[in-house]
Amino acid sequence: YLKWKRTIQAQQCLYGLESQELAMLIYLSTRREARDVLEQHAITSYTGAGGLHLLWKVLDEAFGESESELFERADRELERYRRAPGESIAHFLAEMRRLRAQYYRTDPDTRISDKAWAQKLLQKASLSRRERCDCYYAAGACYNSVGIEKALRVRCGRVHEDERRSGGVKQVP
Repeated sequence: YLKWKRTIQAQQCLYGLESQELAMLIYLSTRREARDVLEQHAITSYTGAGGLHLLWKVLDEAFGESESELFERADRELERYRRAPGESIAHFLAEMRRLRAQYYRTDPDTRISDKAWAQKLLQKASLSRRERCDCYYAAGACYNSVGIEKALRVRCGRVHEDERRSGGVKQVP
């Protein structure tokens, strides 16, 4: 639901849609359960002043997650995520940044230190101990997230290709 909502908001900005136009497009694009939820109010209530806000409120109540559910999901996703065999380091780093930003949005008071973030990147990259140590020392033998990211990109940027060729198992020379 959240991804769909963000897509709709991006389209509103892209096409410069007025609130009333967007409300009608959303209404017309809904089906089944979502349409049933929206039909609790008259169509004219969505096209009037504050109609788009009402529409989002009704949909959020029906399909959105509470703040505590959002936080729990963000925390769970950040803690459980690991680079899968065959996944590129570039995609892994982008996904880790997305998960951290999602976590910060749900809990703005929390900050992960640079040292802790760098350590998380190394641990969750699903590399061998040797590869992790190589990246650590290539980053100057300190947990600095910028250095660790650079080292991961340079030293292990193609590790996913080796994993694909070997069926997910790394070949050790």
